[in-house]
Amino acid sequence: MMADFVIREWNLAPYPDDQAPRHIHHCSDEAFYVLAPVPNLAAGIDWGAVKYRYRDAVYDTLERSCVPGLRESLVTALLFTPASAAS
Repeated sequence: MMADFVIREWNLAPYPDDQAPRHIHHCSDEAFYVLAPVPNLAAGIDWGAVKYRYRDAVYDTLERSCVPGLRESLVTALLFTPASAAS
């Protein structure tokens, strides 16, 4: 698994509902979209075994850098891996 990774994070709160990205139906006071690029399936990573550990590393980074208290205030999350796309 990658020891150093890039996270793209967007705060969707500034968008009125009618101007939010198509896949976001309602923008509440605090709505974030986070993309953490990972290697594809050719890398041989067992995503079933590592997905939660990787998610936790992303959460740790976000909590340290820009979203303190993320885990305590998280309402909905979608964890999507290359294995998710393949199934």
